[in-house]
Amino acid sequence: MRLARIIAFLDWDDKASNSMRSELVEELSKGRLEGQVIERLDSVYKKSEAENLASLNATVRSERVGTHVIGIAFANNLQSNMACELIGEKTGADIQVFVTTKDGAAHVRSAAGVDSSVLSAALGGNGHAQASGFTLRGGFSGFNAAGIEAYTKIVIDAAKAVYGKRHTKSV
Repeated sequence: MRLARIIAFLDWDDKASNSMRSELVEELSKGRLEGQVIERLDSVYKKSEAENLASLNATVRSERVGTHVIGIAFANNLQSNMACELIGEKTGADIQVFVTTKDGAAHVRSAAGVDSSVLSAALGGNGHAQASGFTLRGGFSGFNAAGIEAYTKIVIDAAKAVYGKRHTKSV
């Protein structure tokens, strides 16, 4: 599990340098599954995850829209399913939106019987009923406080348009 976590981190974290990837490949090619390099890379991963969880916790919010609760939060980089699960736990939302601030990509997850793809489609994205996504290009000023508020408003306004009346689907 530890190595899988490190590999995933090195794959999706922009701060992870090619030299860190090379170090890991070298260690693994020598059959080393433990040691100083693995310990250091795991420490870098844990620090990044802690920073991103703090960002998610600082930005999480929710709003009732029709029969649904939409939860949304922002962080530079977290595994999207984990982030959406945390948003759901913190807000009770049946539709969770996790936005990566590194690229503005939104990852949308929903409870069984709730079609998240209609929200994503309304915002130019696509996906499946319980897992979909979109990327907003414009309409907000980056991911400072004002930008987060503007992005959130765009998402909530779209949610009101598609979920304002009861919108559920059997899956």
